[in-house]
Amino acid sequence: MKTTSKRETTTLNIILFDNGIASFRAKPSMTREFTLKDVREIHAEIITFNRVNRLFLIHIENGMYSLEARKYLANVEKTLADKIAMVAQKPLQKVVGNFFLGINRPPIPIKLFTNQDEAKEWLLLKA
Repeated sequence: MKTTSKRETTTLNIILFDNGIASFRAKPSMTREFTLKDVREIHAEIITFNRVNRLFLIHIENGMYSLEARKYLANVEKTLADKIAMVAQKPLQKVVGNFFLGINRPPIPIKLFTNQDEAKEWLLLKA
């Protein structure tokens, strides 16, 4: 798996890989919750440079999203991604991830993992 492109927003680092996976990770300096403005900026960045990678690997580091941001993401992710794997490595991140999946589940395959390699394998499985 080779990196094909790297981008960043004010809150997020995005890496595109040649196998169709797009990886999203909050910047270490991101200690507040993601707002609607933040996720709209991320959405615009994805639309601008990502037309091929539709398998999303989302790392839940701080895991904090405003209610408005969660609602927005649940509605727009179906237009951007075919599958989403969320990776949570700490207990609090898992709680937040499960909460998000329970309340704002997008209408595409989405699954929470504790292991990044397992998440990548699942993303690459054909439906």
